Amino acid sequence: MTGSGGAYRFPIEEGKVQEFVSAVGARHPDHQGRDAVVPATFLMASAWWRPPEEFALRGMDLTRVLHASQEFTYIGEPPRAGTELTVDTRIERQWTSSSGELHFTTVLDEFRDGHRVVASARMTVVIREEAS
Repeated sequence: MTGSGGAYRFPIEEGKVQEFVSAVGARHPDHQGRDAVVPATFLMASAWWRPPEEFALRGMDLTRVLHASQEFTYIGEPPRAGTELTVDTRIERQWTSSSGELHFTTVLDEFRDGHRVVASARMTVVIREEAS
């Protein structure tokens, strides 16, 4: 089952890029300065801009959610500080383990600069059944 979570804006602010670069210890010169290229995993910062009503995992008991995987794909050079992207989020796939105890959800975020997709992030989470 797939579903659209909607789109929201994601301004890539210079100060936030520098905070992230410092936090992850990125030392490459491309990640420094006013028009710094964002580190690969910086796209996760878009979660702070996601409106609550657009959260693709809404309604899930987050105390039972495990982060299973995360994958980033860039089409061309990663965005730079000062860019504003639009993020479109949707549930890409949902399935249940053969035991019925684990429920998997894959969420896809597509990052656009205008109409062009510049990157995507795919996250899979596992939701555990409540203990009986």
